[in-house]
Amino acid sequence: PCSQHEEEENDSWEHDIQDNAAVISIRLPSSFTSSSNTEPETKRRQTIQGFGGSITEATSLNWRSLSPRAQNLVLQLFYDSRFGLGFTLGRVPINSCDFAVDNYNYDNVDGDFSMKKFDTALSHDLENGIIDMIQRAQAIVEQGGMYAGGTSYGERLKIVATPWSPPPWMKK
Repeated sequence: PCSQHEEEENDSWEHDIQDNAAVISIRLPSSFTSSSNTEPETKRRQTIQGFGGSITEATSLNWRSLSPRAQNLVLQLFYDSRFGLGFTLGRVPINSCDFAVDNYNYDNVDGDFSMKKFDTALSHDLENGIIDMIQRAQAIVEQGGMYAGGTSYGERLKIVATPWSPPPWMKK
């Protein structure tokens, strides 16, 4: 069951779900759930594009091993701006990375510098669940969270796609 409550001792809330063998729990400090800064910022500093985490093959495979209910809760805890961390940024590797089950790439044709054989369908990421995870996270971000009142309503999940390593034929 999903529960939300305030603890008097540290003024935080906790979200729990029991899913057969797993308990997923997150405790946020009160500064994440309420705004206490009433003074306006007067100095312009760097623009922050968002906060988030990596969505890798390992992430998606572990996420897919959960029940649908637990999958929703995990996404809610990361991307929901009202009841979670409110992530709006995701880093996705181009090709495999250290957090992949095996090495893979989107263009394994030797000498294809024009990238005519590049897998624009991203077949590997469709099969391993990365694309599904991104799309479902995007839906939560766009809604401003699963519940009304989130702060990111209408925002887009920003994806930073970064190469980890080029295909082997490029390293010759």
